[in-house]
Amino acid sequence: MKNILIPTDFSKNATDAAKYTLNLFENEKCKFYHLHSVDIEVSRLNNLTHKFTQSIREEALIKLNKLKSYFTITDTKFKNRQKTILSFDSLVDSVKLNTKKHKIDLVVMGTKGMTGLRKMFFGSNAVNVLNQTEDCATLIVPDEMEFKTINKIGFPTDLKSISPKVIEDVKFLAKLHNATILIMHILDDDTLTDIQQENLDKLKKEFKGIDYYFHVMPLYDKVAEEILDFIEDAEIDFLAITKNEHSFIEKIFREPVIQKLGHKITIPLMVVPQAN
Repeated sequence: MKNILIPTDFSKNATDAAKYTLNLFENEKCKFYHLHSVDIEVSRLNNLTHKFTQSIREEALIKLNKLKSYFTITDTKFKNRQKTILSFDSLVDSVKLNTKKHKIDLVVMGTKGMTGLRKMFFGSNAVNVLNQTEDCATLIVPDEMEFKTINKIGFPTDLKSISPKVIEDVKFLAKLHNATILIMHILDDDTLTDIQQENLDKLKKEFKGIDYYFHVMPLYDKVAEEILDFIEDAEIDFLAITKNEHSFIEKIFREPVIQKLGHKITIPLMVVPQAN
């Protein structure tokens, strides 16, 4: 059974992310934990009256239960698969604590469009969650992302190192949705090095029995543009990347190509730690 942590601030985009996640794992035995963090500084918390803090707690618990009920009404199969967690720690601390406590396999974060997605990687709570979550993968779901069957999973890699965890997670999703894996490698030299060829052979062995394609592409001036073209041209539904290849992500979200493509390539992004 997989355990999935879904932080929420009860906003529409957080609820959209939860909805997408429940649909993504609808046919898998999973337990979903809806986490709400009331981020109040300790100094302020000590000065608040018991009555006031109790009021905050009760209001948050009501909202958490409403969220759980919403998905139960939508589909009764989720009735006994959801748990709620209320925390007065910071979001990052709450995620770290509950990831260990509940043996979480995946943390899900919602965001508002590509502008919001860019902010997530540069300066928000979510980037801290992403950077400090070392025990499991993080799934980032763009706002208003409606679930559709995953047919193609994009997997950009430099082939310099291959994480067993990312292989496991990509294989799991591919099998769960009968999806094709599209491995993308941007060639920065005429040929693969011995290590890169060894890792490619390893991927082929690990993905045996699953539909997959290996795409070698020449190096553009802008790597981001190349990856985004690949996502659009190949009609990728879901992108998975290893955390140690954060340079890929930085190039994607810093280059102006994002402003040009706007919302055309808003797809879920799963970032998997190198070591697990």
